Amino acid sequence: MLKRTWRVATVQPYDGAHALALDGVVKTTPAGNPYVCPTPDLAAALAAEWNAAPQRFDPRAFPFSQLLATALDIVAPHHAAVAAEVAGYTANDL
Repeated sequence: MLKRTWRVATVQPYDGAHALALDGVVKTTPAGNPYVCPTPDLAAALAAEWNAAPQRFDPRAFPFSQLLATALDIVAPHHAAVAAEVAGYTANDL
């Protein structure tokens, strides 16, 4: 369990996209990438997750944050390999 150290989560513009900010500072993923979303709705959902956090919380309970961190930290750097793996499933399982 972690301790909440911020007062408010908001959405900030970030390089033409939308970033999650805690007390005005852009939050980063476990790999150090900024939590940047392509849509304002996803960014608002992230901010809502963080605003709803109690004083002691488990970050694994934040599904939007986990999904975005996986996309930014794991999928994006290995996009071609992930796409090839998904394509392999479509050839066999569909």
